[in-house]
Parts: sequence; C-alpha cells; structure tokens
Amino acid sequence: MYSLNKVQKWAKAFKIICVVLFVCCVVAATFLAVVAIFGSAVAGTLISTGNVEIIGLIDDMNIDMAAMQVEALCQTVSSAFAAVFFAFAVKYLKDELRMGTPFTVEFSKKMRILAILSLALPAASEMIVVIIGTLMKTDTSFDFTFSVDIFLALILFALSAVLRYGSDLEGYGKDYSYYAKD
Repeated sequence: MYSLNKVQKWAKAFKIICVVLFVCCVVAATFLAVVAIFGSAVAGTLISTGNVEIIGLIDDMNIDMAAMQVEALCQTVSSAFAAVFFAFAVKYLKDELRMGTPFTVEFSKKMRILAILSLALPAASEMIVVIIGTLMKTDTSFDFTFSVDIFLALILFALSAVLRYGSDLEGYGKDYSYYAKD
C-alpha cells in the first residue's frame, strides 16, 4: 500500500505539471494567433522590454512581416496540438486519481492511447504546417525530427505494458480462474 501511495503522489504531481503545460500552450497559441492575425503591431504593443519595444527590434532586423505572420500561424498550430495532448494527459491522470490505482486495464489502454497521440498529434501538426507554408508560399523553418516524440511514445507504451501487467497481478485484468487446476 505504501508503494501505491507513492504512485498516487507522482500521479498528482504529473497532473499538476500537465495542467501548467496545458495553460502555457493555450496562452502561447492565443498570443501567436493574435500575432498571426494582426501582425507585429499588436505584438509590439503587447510585449515591451524596458524602453525597447518588440516592433522596434523587428524594424531594425528587417524581418519580412508576412513570413513572420506565417511562422506565428504555424507555431499556433503546434502549440494548439500540444495543448490537446496535455488536455488528454490531464483527463487521464484525473481518471487515474479517481480510480485510486493505475493498475487497471482501462488505464493501461488510456496510456496506450496517450502514446499514440504523442506520435500522431505532432505528425499531424507538422503536416498542417507544411500545408500552410505551401499555401502561403513561404518557407517554414521547421525541422522534421520527432526524436523526443518517439522517446515519449516508447516510454508511454512501456508504461502501458507495466500497468496492464500490474492489473493482471491485482486481478483487475484477465480472469485466471480458467487456468486454475483443481
């Protein structure tokens, strides 16, 4: 029981982290959407660093405003997809805390779904970014490396297997009475 309490404390900590990351992604997506729609004029008034405003920095660097707006739109898509991933993670962690144990077949399936989402959402996001870049005739500066996403997916798939095995051991999984010898 002591170990299960530790697992529950870790689940609470991860839920808090996922909530914070979700909020950060939503704020980032909102700000980037404003920049993508209204351009640097709004961004310059929203953010200023001391006496130097962002719009002055942008003017000094000779940045193509259309390219910046397209890049902001692409980053909006990426942030929104990351927010969706963290929303699923928060929902699943809330369900786990409500159930009282992660060692259930239902929760192991949710971890597997989260692993699939950790691969599918970034891939879909990158495809949308490429489509936006192609339609807007600008080069988006994204590199298509999914090493972190693949590593996260592997961890979540492994965790799903461990949780499934734990559910089998606790009796929440398969019915082993069929194998019992009289």
